[in-house]
Amino acid sequence: MKKIIAAVGVAMCSLTANAQFWVGGNVGFSRFENSSELETESESAESKPVRLYFGPKIGYSFNDKWAVALSLSYSHGTNENKASSSDYISKSNQHYFDITPFVRYSFAKSGIVSFHVDGGMTFGYSKSKWESKYTSNIDYERRNPYSDRETNMFNVGLRPGMQIDLSDHVALELNLGFFGYSWHRTEALDEYYDIERNHRSTMTGSDFGLTGNGGDVNLGVIWKF
Repeated sequence: MKKIIAAVGVAMCSLTANAQFWVGGNVGFSRFENSSELETESESAESKPVRLYFGPKIGYSFNDKWAVALSLSYSHGTNENKASSSDYISKSNQHYFDITPFVRYSFAKSGIVSFHVDGGMTFGYSKSKWESKYTSNIDYERRNPYSDRETNMFNVGLRPGMQIDLSDHVALELNLGFFGYSWHRTEALDEYYDIERNHRSTMTGSDFGLTGNGGDVNLGVIWKF
């Protein structure tokens, strides 16, 4: 019995010898003004997307190989579109929140650069509102809706990444791509000016595979203590 207790104690000491907490995440803000012209018509369109992002993260490293962590993220985006040849205006407003518990395995290191893969689950929720109208034409105005969207999503899979140690306590972190399963369910309500034409719908979808678009790229800073 004493040998078993001693063996467990040695194992626990080996796991915690290099253990440490770390916190980090990233923030971002972007605002663009885009304009385009149609080649066949004397018409141009303007778009003004704005996005704010905040993503804190906290983790615990057992050793140089294994860690557990929890990340949160919140983003808010707006966009406004206008057409020059008419009084058409569309506006959108979106809020998004998710929570991701995950396990990290670091499989290689070269100098100050190490490579890892995160395996975890993400639970997300978004709410958006979209409005479009022609301000001077009452007939068009009655036909164009206010659209509300509420989406619940879930994914489980792997995210590869790398870490660059700037010092013993500060590091840059890059995650790129996602391989796994994703599912989402969207409840939509289109509210027309004529209340009898209001329309509700439900859309669900899922996919499995590898993605690597801009939404899967994450660059941040972590502090180890």
